[in-house]
Parts: sequence; structure tokens; C-alpha cells
Amino acid sequence: MAKIGFAGLGRMGIPILRNISRKFQVDGVYNRNSEKAVLFPEIKFYDEPYRLASACDIIFVCLTGDSACYSFFLGERGLLSTIKANSIVVNLSTTSVSLAAELSVKCTEAAVNYLEATMLGDARMAMERQITSLVSGDQASYGKVSEIIDAYSSQKHFLASPHGSVKMKLIADQLSATILASSLESVVAAERLRIPRDKAIEILSQGPCSSDILNLKKDTILKAEFLPGTSLRDLTRSMKGVEELSAEPGLSMPIASVSNSIYRSAMLLGLGNLDYSAVLKAFLHLDGRL
Repeated sequence: MAKIGFAGLGRMGIPILRNISRKFQVDGVYNRNSEKAVLFPEIKFYDEPYRLASACDIIFVCLTGDSACYSFFLGERGLLSTIKANSIVVNLSTTSVSLAAELSVKCTEAAVNYLEATMLGDARMAMERQITSLVSGDQASYGKVSEIIDAYSSQKHFLASPHGSVKMKLIADQLSATILASSLESVVAAERLRIPRDKAIEILSQGPCSSDILNLKKDTILKAEFLPGTSLRDLTRSMKGVEELSAEPGLSMPIASVSNSIYRSAMLLGLGNLDYSAVLKAFLHLDGRL
């Protein structure tokens, strides 16, 4: 029987691993910070990626950013230094397209089946098993891990196009960011016209101008308590990936470029560790109220 491993006990990784372990036996877990091992005392903890690779045949990876993924996979004690041939690696991390391509090539060279399985949703949605998984890569391997993905996802989509998972995730993140920025610009404009924030959000959440992302962030915006689901820093990291996509011939995203400039302004205000809905403060700053 295949042994399941999991790497990455961050905001998303913890609830995802909890959901997986409710339905499947997980045989090993790795995290850079060993103190988090106490969260899963029933699962054997490994202090190096290569040790996890030696012990497990199906490994789910949930890390943040290119640097962490590169080190985990390709570092001196990385996963690919000891992983067994025909193992399956399912990378839930959002990376740049260029790193996704490099990891796919390196896994193929190591006779490892590599799947990208990026996610739409935040930590709260992960806890409630409400995230959507976008999967691309080897379709036969996808069939072998599909039920495990179901354990932590409410919906999943297989995308046959090369690196379709990473590309679609970046596009979806960009759309959410753009819609939220436009919505918050309208909220700040309404406040300037003496329409209370709660009333403005109520109206904008109805009819043809409604959006799921505004409804999702409603309480955060009203309370101005921007505890991160997805942090502003993580979102701007995804925006760099969108810019990489935009370099492809014939692909233009001019509205995204305008939206992204507002989020970068929010970063300059020192809001990187807050939820990306804190971009509201950038609009307030532009309006002279911050």
C-alpha cells in the first residue's frame, strides 16, 4: 500500500492535512519548524525533505513561494535527492510558471510523477473543506490521488494544458484582487459622498454589481480587522506570476496592471502582513483619510 506524506504546516497546510488524515492514513509529515509537529502527534515527523521522500510514495507539498519550493525540492537535502522512482508528488503550492516548469522537468528526470494542484480559497475555506483544487500534470497519477484530493476539496478540475493549474490559479487570484479593488474604490467613493460604509457594501452586494469576493471580505472590511486569510504579501507574490504570464506573446491584461499598482501602494504603507482586503487603506490614503 502506498504511504502518504505531507510537507508544509502553514495556514493552508494544517487544515488540509487535518482533512486528509480524517479519511486516509498519513505516514509522514515534514515542516521546517519542528515545533508544529505537536499538532499531529499521531504522524511521524521528519526534519528534512529527503527523509520524507525516503519514507513515502505519495507526497503532498503545501509551501509558500518559489524560494521555499525550490529549496524543498532541489536543495542539498531536498526531496528529489532520495525520492523513489514512480512516486507521486502533488504540489499544492502556488509558484511562478517558470519554477513549475523546472520542477516538472526535474521530477521527470527522477522518474517521479509530478502533479500541480493549486487551490482557490483561504485558510477558513480550507478548514471547512470548501476550497477548489486545480490539477494538471500526469493524468494517470491524478486518477490515483483523486480521492485524497476530494478529502480536502469541495470541487476539483483537471486541466490538460501544460502547467494549467498554476496559470489558472494566477489568473483567478488576479481576478479576485481586481474585483475587490474596484469594489473598495466604490465603497470609499460612497463614504466620501456621506453614504455609510455598511450601507454602501449592502447595496454593492446586491444586484448586477454584487461579487462573491466582496461578500467574503465584508466583515473584515466593516470591522477594519484585516487578519490574513491570504496576506497582501502573498497576493503581490502571485501578481508577479501574472506579470510573467503577461509576457507571453499576444497576452495583455491592462486592467490587472492598474489594479496591481493599488496593491503595491498598500505594500508601501506597510500592510504586507495583513489580509489583502487591507488594500482599503490604500484607497483611504489616496482619499486623504489615512
